[in-house]
Amino acid sequence: MVGQVFPVTIEKLVMGGDGLAHVPDGRVLFVPFSLPEERLKVRIVQQKKDYVVGTVEDILEPSPNRVQPHCPHYGVCGGCSLQHVSYECEIGLKGAFLAEILTRQAKVEIEPEAVYPCAQEWGYRTKSEHPVAPHEPAPFIGYYRRRTHKVIDINQCPVLAPSSLEDIAKLRKIHGSSGESCYNERAGKGNLRHVILRRSGQGKRLIGLVTRTGELAGETLKGLLEEFTDLAGIVHNVNTEPGNRILGGRTEVVSGAGHLTEEIGGLKLRVSFTSFFQANHAQAERIVALVAEFLQPESGDVICDAYAGVGMIGLGLARDVKEVVAIESASSSVQDGIYNAEINNLDNVRWIGGDASAVLREVEYNTIVLDPPRKGLTEGVISAVVDARPHRICYVSCNPSTWARDITSLKGMGYGLKRLAWLDMFPKTAHMELVSLLEIT
Repeated sequence: MVGQVFPVTIEKLVMGGDGLAHVPDGRVLFVPFSLPEERLKVRIVQQKKDYVVGTVEDILEPSPNRVQPHCPHYGVCGGCSLQHVSYECEIGLKGAFLAEILTRQAKVEIEPEAVYPCAQEWGYRTKSEHPVAPHEPAPFIGYYRRRTHKVIDINQCPVLAPSSLEDIAKLRKIHGSSGESCYNERAGKGNLRHVILRRSGQGKRLIGLVTRTGELAGETLKGLLEEFTDLAGIVHNVNTEPGNRILGGRTEVVSGAGHLTEEIGGLKLRVSFTSFFQANHAQAERIVALVAEFLQPESGDVICDAYAGVGMIGLGLARDVKEVVAIESASSSVQDGIYNAEINNLDNVRWIGGDASAVLREVEYNTIVLDPPRKGLTEGVISAVVDARPHRICYVSCNPSTWARDITSLKGMGYGLKRLAWLDMFPKTAHMELVSLLEIT
């Protein structure tokens, strides 16, 4: 079947952003960059037992919601998947993704009480990670080609701030003339692996270079210091391990500071280069506000913030409760969090470094905030939380599928889903952020 071309009608979009149709033998067909009700001519490029994947050869009847993508790299770059649809329709499609997950996977009858589109449709992203590849006369600094580890060079990216693109152009020029070798993932050779750009909500910028060895060429350092005089800092991270993991365990400050300062919910937060922080500042503010609204914290509460990061959520709650117990596995985030509690004059926050599944069994609390990575909660975390029997659980998730899996587990252990809202953290992608409240039934 690979190579065959079929006319199809897209039935709907599924989580991830691909269109769904069926081929003549009844198998499901996934078509990237399509829209519901479009008539397309599709070429089959991949075949599995239960489904096939196709690419759009021709648009026979376009959707009225189809728009011209802003980015010349769209469809090649592995980043955005929804630039071809109007933003109003994008929000509707994401709402449909969530509705199907609630019905089919979580099996709960609840309507999101609020939806928060991003006020800034373009230029919203404050952190970006750019793989580097050898090329003459200057290296490629960009993104991975869609569904590959081949690096494509970028000169535009409309979801980034213009300053980020200017920084990439300067770095490309510096490394093109410095003689610095670039990493070849397949061969495991070369030095410069990734460029990481961070920008605070106040516009301060931090640049990080990730290398295979512990050294940067002298001309690279000279160029960095001459070209970048307006940065908060320049950081060098060393990752000696093979493969495509981005950061290594050793980080040094080349110039300036190794952190940015964010202002969220009336707090000042130090965020070090290796610490996690949300990449959409405005929507991060909204998350903090929603968690507080859902929990309605009281003066006698002891709240556990189980994936605390640098304290963005937990420190905001600390102003209204007896104590916050902040658990975080990343040492840089723990150090930032301790510092952040001090500079915000919060003496009722106890920081514990370690894995949440183990630490949760050592602490007492009546309310918990869970904001795990995309893989969701482990069985150990769910077991520890249920054994502690907190009255309220606020679950913040960047992955509706793993959230639904975990909600199902918690529902079977005596918790009911009471409130739900979602935010569009990353316009033009299929990602969405959920904030939910569960209570003992």
